Parts: sequence; C-alpha cells; structure tokens
Amino acid sequence: MSGGMKKSKLIFALVALAGLTACATVEGIGRDISRGAQAVDRAL
Repeated sequence: MSGGMKKSKLIFALVALAGLTACATVEGIGRDISRGAQAVDRAL
C-alpha cells in the first residue's frame, strides 16, 4: 500500500513539474515565433 502512495506522489510531482515546464516553454515558443516572423518580414 505504501509503495503505491509513493508512486502516485512521484507521478503528481512529475505532472506538476511538466506543467510548469510547459508554461515556460509556451512563453519561450511565443517569443521565438515572433522573432521568426520579424526575420521573415525583413527577408521579404
């Protein structure tokens, strides 16, 4: 029983970490996309 609790806590921690990472990644991707769009505008 205790092994299952440990596993679910680990999974919860990983999910929380993945959620935080995803938020940071989405912000970074948004910046990269706008930079890429500006570069394309200059190239054209």
